[in-house]
Amino acid sequence: MKKLNKSNLNKSLSKEEEQVMSIWEKVLGVSDIPIDARFLSVGGNSITATELFEELQKISKGQLEISRLFELDTIQKQAELLRSLE
Repeated sequence: MKKLNKSNLNKSLSKEEEQVMSIWEKVLGVSDIPIDARFLSVGGNSITATELFEELQKISKGQLEISRLFELDTIQKQAELLRSLE
């Protein structure tokens, strides 16, 4: 797995941030993704966004909309969305 950004280590992540980060790493095939990095800027595209949506839906306690993932396009924002659906 490619490492993306070792200089910006993510300290003390929430449970949701860890879950979302794990999914991003799986879908994008990279590690060490900063939680404030934008999905498209770290290699995401429409195909990987669909994969991301499917994986996030599996752990979500509510209904997600794929369009929201483009608006909330960082690990941090997607984790906040998951928390808000609990």
